[in-house]
Amino acid sequence: MSKRLVLENEFAQLWFHPEAGVVHSELRKFVWGQVYQQLLNDGLDLLVREGACKWLSENRQNKVYSREDTEWAMNVFMPRAAKNGFKYWAIVPPENVIGQMNMERIASVSTPYGVEARLFSDVPAALSWLEGIVPSVWRPEISHRG
Repeated sequence: MSKRLVLENEFAQLWFHPEAGVVHSELRKFVWGQVYQQLLNDGLDLLVREGACKWLSENRQNKVYSREDTEWAMNVFMPRAAKNGFKYWAIVPPENVIGQMNMERIASVSTPYGVEARLFSDVPAALSWLEGIVPSVWRPEISHRG
């Protein structure tokens, strides 16, 4: 499957997989604060621009999220992302246990917003799950009045 590189810097990469409609972010090292928030905002812009609803978060290289970043992701980003079409989230969590627990906490708030989140041990399994999802298309009800 092809993927298009959208952003690359020392902290992260951001791709789009056009055939599967997947935004794919990879953290290359510990990311926090404005850099972290900008990456998620750029990913959300991409999701909206492409009309996508699926995201693969590759977070193995991140260690732990700060309290501020965790709160921002849970209380600002997630509601806004869900409102803008985000529905399916495949997560490859950080390698360390504290980072995994933190990622699970962030993922747990997705359900009330209608986002299905699943954790995976590797990228191919995560991408395979997302590729298998065929999003339903919302269509307005047509009234048949006689």
